[in-house]
Amino acid sequence: MAERIGSQVGGQRSEAQSAALYARARQWIPDGVSRATLLRTPNPIYVDHGEGAWVTDVDGNRYLDCNNNFTSLIMGHADIAHLLAAATAALPS
Repeated sequence: MAERIGSQVGGQRSEAQSAALYARARQWIPDGVSRATLLRTPNPIYVDHGEGAWVTDVDGNRYLDCNNNFTSLIMGHADIAHLLAAATAALPS
């Protein structure tokens, strides 16, 4: 089954929660986002979580993360091998 990039509702992505977060964020952060690359019209994408190369926003829209958050996440989001390694390393000896 092929993955869709971005969920569609009536031909548009769902964005009710993103609109509310954007309105709130604009009170405190210039343009409502901390990075200009995240600014989208009419609302930025507020990511809820990521897994592998995919991110899901607060409205449930799923996107292929071609930007991969620049260099801070070069291994992808929640890579299972890295999560297991970190969890194992955190266990008491």
